[in-house]
Amino acid sequence: MKQATLAQRSGQLDSAAKLYEEALSINRNEHRASFGLAQIYARFDQTKKAVSLLEDALRLRPDNFIYLTTIAEVYLADKQADRGLACAEKAVNLKPDNHFALIMLATCLERFNRYEEALSYAKKAEEAAPGDHPEVVLVTARMLRRNKRY
Repeated sequence: MKQATLAQRSGQLDSAAKLYEEALSINRNEHRASFGLAQIYARFDQTKKAVSLLEDALRLRPDNFIYLTTIAEVYLADKQADRGLACAEKAVNLKPDNHFALIMLATCLERFNRYEEALSYAKKAEEAAPGDHPEVVLVTARMLRRNKRY
């Protein structure tokens, strides 16, 4: 697993994918391999494969907020906004002060045109984020514009 993670972090995604697949062939319950391989698939817009692997990881670790925020993002990319919203809400319930979870929930709410509610979560993310986190700033600005509060 360590080699796969290092390969992924250094951008050697083909090598990382092979190592994750090897780990999963040895132990189907290796949730970190499922997650790492899912990240690679998501990066290359293979959302169906990514969702399947993330669902596997979540079956093993249902309260992992990183897995929840990641699958929420992949669900959005796969046009499954309702499922993304449910995962983002669960992530925020688990980690109410985590700016990644909060910004993902704001993004999901935006898909349902729930702009006022999305803005409130974007502002919470802004309070929780260390410094001026670029994604938080962008989503908050987008929510302000949508709420005509620019």
